[in-house]
Amino acid sequence: MGGVKKASAEPSRNVPKLRFSNFSDEWSKETLSELCDKISDGIHSTPIYNENGEYYFVNGNNLVDGEIVINTNPKKVDKSEYEKHKIELTDNTVLMSINGTIGNLAYYNSEKIVLGKSAGYLILKQELPKHFYFNILQTHKVKKHFNLELTGSTIKNLSLKTIKETKLFLPTLPEQTKIANFLTAVDAKIANLNEEKSLLENYKKGAMQKIFSQELRFKIENEDGELVEPPEWETKTFADVAKFINGKAYKQVELLSSGKYKVLRVGNLFSNNEWYYSDLELDEDKYVENGDLMYAWSATFGPHFWKGAKTIYHYHIWKVIPNKSLNKLFLYYVFMDDIERIKSQSQGGTMFHITKGSIEGRKLKVPTLPEQTKIANFLTSIDEKINATSEAIEKAQEWKKGLLQQMFV
Repeated sequence: MGGVKKASAEPSRNVPKLRFSNFSDEWSKETLSELCDKISDGIHSTPIYNENGEYYFVNGNNLVDGEIVINTNPKKVDKSEYEKHKIELTDNTVLMSINGTIGNLAYYNSEKIVLGKSAGYLILKQELPKHFYFNILQTHKVKKHFNLELTGSTIKNLSLKTIKETKLFLPTLPEQTKIANFLTAVDAKIANLNEEKSLLENYKKGAMQKIFSQELRFKIENEDGELVEPPEWETKTFADVAKFINGKAYKQVELLSSGKYKVLRVGNLFSNNEWYYSDLELDEDKYVENGDLMYAWSATFGPHFWKGAKTIYHYHIWKVIPNKSLNKLFLYYVFMDDIERIKSQSQGGTMFHITKGSIEGRKLKVPTLPEQTKIANFLTSIDEKINATSEAIEKAQEWKKGLLQQMFV
């Protein structure tokens, strides 16, 4: 980092571990109430909603990664209701979730909103750089302080008193501005990566729609090595092209905290690391090997490739074995293309599940194996770019997390 250096080790001084080279003064301590013109929260009453209103009713759960995120089917109020409850926020305001989910932050950028009680706001003094304070409120030290001061047993609450009395170590205003500008550039890099990922995901979605509607086709080689138009796709059922094998249904007494075999449950397919184990010896088709295609058919829903050692899998998962006429990767993308339609027709309301008979009877269009392979390779190349971008985002976020730990006292 140009212009940034490790501060000399002086334990008694309130200085950060990492700072810009032209600053050396000790940081001073101030409370948030001294730094803000006002700290408060939104209305504690229920406004009169109007679906045709132009002002959104915003609570703490709408504050996500620096932005006010409006959910599907948002609650809105009209101008007269807004005038009744309006709060004079400035362009130097930081919003914070203070009830339920604690500490999520967003900048206020003149949005037409009415705040609810779970959304707090800090109107910083106009001369202060809001990006500096947005970042200092994300540091481990501040978050730990907030968590220690929470009230409420089931639904946690961060009091306005606690926020106002929170003490921060601060540099001079020029150094605050320098730090704010630097971290804003880091945030811009992360935002660009997120935008790149979003564009790739939208491109993939559009490509899949065109592929499975057969608007986009892939030429294949004939016996002479020439590229020719592929044959028409054939209509089949999933039972024609693949075998769906249920895992083992366990009684609780058969599950152990440790044992010879891991028991793969639906949650483990989707990055849940809490495992059960078993010592049961089962038929070979009740085990899953690295690279096998799995399908979670209950609760968390959809296809996934297993990555790991030989493992027993649970009854709520199918192991899917395609026949020789079907590319396994192509089948995965067929599942992904069909998943929303399956959800809309599945049993169980929000807890999706589909029976084995139902999926085996579903129809699909199948191209020749060479075209399947080209489709699978094309979509896999997009997924690889999405995954690489996701990894870059994670690294950038970890880098910023490290900066926050070292650039603040």
